[in-house]
Amino acid sequence: MIQQVSTEEQEFCRIHKLSEFDLQYQEMAEEFGQITDLAATIAGTEISFLNLIDNYNQWSISANEFRNIPREDSICSVTIQSEADHMEVNGLHLDERFQSKEYVKKEDGFRYYFGVPLQLESGEKIGALCVLDRGEKSISEKQRRFLKLLAEEIVGKLEMKRKIHELEYALITAEKSRNQIAHDVRGPVFGISGLADTLRDEEITGEEMREYLDMISKSANGIIEMTDDILNREARHHLLNAHLLNIQELRNKILELYRLPAGAKELSLNVQLSGEHQQVTFSRRKLLSIIGNLVSNAIKFTSEGGEINVNLEILQKEACYFLQILVSDSGDGISEEGLQKINDLEPGTSLGTDGERGFGLGLPLVKQMVAERNGEFHISAGNIKGTKVAIQIPIK
Repeated sequence: MIQQVSTEEQEFCRIHKLSEFDLQYQEMAEEFGQITDLAATIAGTEISFLNLIDNYNQWSISANEFRNIPREDSICSVTIQSEADHMEVNGLHLDERFQSKEYVKKEDGFRYYFGVPLQLESGEKIGALCVLDRGEKSISEKQRRFLKLLAEEIVGKLEMKRKIHELEYALITAEKSRNQIAHDVRGPVFGISGLADTLRDEEITGEEMREYLDMISKSANGIIEMTDDILNREARHHLLNAHLLNIQELRNKILELYRLPAGAKELSLNVQLSGEHQQVTFSRRKLLSIIGNLVSNAIKFTSEGGEINVNLEILQKEACYFLQILVSDSGDGISEEGLQKINDLEPGTSLGTDGERGFGLGLPLVKQMVAERNGEFHISAGNIKGTKVAIQIPIK
């Protein structure tokens, strides 16, 4: 008997798959902009976008810009929910699903849309490649085939980036282990070298013993030089740094991504830094996905004029460092039932303060991603004004 998978479970798998790519959306235009330009040229349309759709937002990449809109305003969100391999709408202003969208209803709004889902080998659709035009038109079967090939090319590039990142993170982890071994080896080797030097200076057993001890000393010094090489290779240092952030850089990325969505709802978004270890660097892996889901959730459930506060701090406990993330908002809080669903990693749909639609997957997804980084997740008890989430993730 085939087990049926619920829509909520499918959607959770989909957005979790997207989070595994650990994409820096605002940095993708350089790599994928030419593909969107080519898509618009093939279709003969004004513009094309690579759209990636998470639990709350559509992140749009083109050759000349990067933007995001709420997911409920996205045409591509409808495209990826369909079983078809494309969606075409000629007359967006006449379609009940889209005619009220701001970019459609204005006088010079878009009229034509063609979108192809970005479907992974495992089946999940993480977004779409689309073309848009302000005039009504149609495209040929040949043009459609080329656009589908471009969509496959995008998926291939994204899959390759994910595999490269996984290998790089594995290399970084191995590098840290090797460096630790090198440090551990240096102490004993220095002791051997020092002992050999001492014994050489003591005329205990004659010339033959001195020659033997000389060999020990040279061998030990050779090992020391080898460990220095392991610790100081510039290429490895560069690779490691490419995946590291400090909390000031993390703060800037959060504000860059979410200041406009918060401002659109007239919310105050404050990201503050605390503590004495602000220059400590750490892996950025999944951090923007974790914090982004928390901030997006706060935006959704906080009424106009409210505020969202994010506090970032590096904590030191003995020889270990932890990144502490505190996110709070002035919304209505979360019920005991909703809190239990989050703790059980169970989706629960609800509308935002402006009627925003969602699958209720953001906080369960955050909890799972934090667990994948061996961190701790805590959320305030139900029926308290506002929602408060505290996360600690080991970083060193």
